[in-house]
Amino acid sequence: YNTTGIELRQDGSDVVENLTVSDVSVVDNYKHGFAAQGGNRYKNLEFYNVNMSSNDGEIFNGGPLSDGRGLYIISAPVDNMKVINSSFHDNGLVGLDFNEPKGVDHNIEIQNVSTSGNGDVGISFHGSNDSYVAESTLDDGLDLNGVGNFTVNKNHLGSGGAVDAVQIQPIVK
Repeated sequence: YNTTGIELRQDGSDVVENLTVSDVSVVDNYKHGFAAQGGNRYKNLEFYNVNMSSNDGEIFNGGPLSDGRGLYIISAPVDNMKVINSSFHDNGLVGLDFNEPKGVDHNIEIQNVSTSGNGDVGISFHGSNDSYVAESTLDDGLDLNGVGNFTVNKNHLGSGGAVDAVQIQPIVK
């Protein structure tokens, strides 16, 4: 197993722009399929026709299970991101996880995405503004925490994960 299939990690002083990942399967990694971590700013990230599944953190070198995710962005502000026609199944924790507690992720577009069999929830947004999830099948549900101006439109939302179909906690000022 690889620890993470694709990982963007910089020293925090850079802007990573215009990255497109398309027609790729990133599966069976110990930790995550795709991860962007650290203090960098990311602009214009696009994911088309990707499969980021089974990043499930099986026991690795005798260690415990991990909290594997399909696509994971943490403490890395994002402007303009698209995830379209893609699948995120059977990951150890979350299918797509956007975690920026400062609320500075903007314009994240999720369209025609499917999730199922993830350990927790299909898609989790913590601190996103001006974003939407549309025309997707989220059998594991959707977790929205600290979001603003967020649209959920024409989706199938299930509660196959550990949370209710939609769990929303608005921004508290």
